[in-house]
Amino acid sequence: LDLEAALDQPQIKHRGTITSITAEGIGELKLFNLTAKFEKTPGAVKTPPPKLSEHTEDVLRGIGYTYEEIKKLREKKII
Repeated sequence: LDLEAALDQPQIKHRGTITSITAEGIGELKLFNLTAKFEKTPGAVKTPPPKLSEHTEDVLRGIGYTYEEIKKLREKKII
């Protein structure tokens, strides 16, 4: 099967393998849903993927960069 035919299979639809969410400025996005289905702790795709550099500051802070260091990286257009 090609990709379109594979994604159109009844089992794919039944399991909710593809989900749709709305992304600001983009509109509807079709994404692969979580493949594991747990009864007690069901998961779901609730937000779109991050935009380019959306979490850069959080990641840098998480690995030890200071606000001043991040500011300098921005000023130098490194991030």
